[in-house]
Amino acid sequence: MSNRAGLLVVCLVILTALAELALSQTAKTIRLPSGIEVYDLSGEWDALIESYDQTVSFGTNLHVVKIILTGSFCPITGQITSPVMLIGVMLQGDLLLRESFQNGRVLFRGELEENEFAKLEMITDDGKAFLGKGQISENGNKIEIDAPNHGRMTLTRK
Repeated sequence: MSNRAGLLVVCLVILTALAELALSQTAKTIRLPSGIEVYDLSGEWDALIESYDQTVSFGTNLHVVKIILTGSFCPITGQITSPVMLIGVMLQGDLLLRESFQNGRVLFRGELEENEFAKLEMITDDGKAFLGKGQISENGNKIEIDAPNHGRMTLTRK
C-alpha cells in the first residue's frame, strides 16, 4: 500500500509540474474593448540585429530592447483601443557600437492587427525608416523582423 501511495505522490508532482510548464508557455495577451485579443509584447527583450546588403558594414549586434505598446485609450476602461502601436527602444547596446548608437533610440515601430503586424519599420541610427515584415511566435515570446536590403532582427522575451 505504501508503494502505491508513493507512486501516487510522484504522479501528482509530475502532473503539477507539467501543468505549470504548459501555463508558462501560453502567450500574454491584452483584450481590447472590441473583444479582440492581441499579444502583449510590452517589456524587455534581447534583440539580435544582423545587418546585410546596404548596411552590411554595421555587422551583427546584440541589444536589450524595451517594447512599449501605445494607442488610443478608452476613457471609461483605460484600456488600449485599436489600432495598437508598438515602439522598440534600445535600453542597452553592444559595447562595440559606434558612438551615434545611443540608449533610448527607437529601433523599430509598428502596428499590431490582432496577432500580426499590419505595419512594421526598422529605424536606422540616422532616423531612416525601412519597411519590414514581422512574425510573432505562437507563444508570443519571439519576434522576427526582416527589412529587405537592410537587416534582420530577432527578439526573444527576457
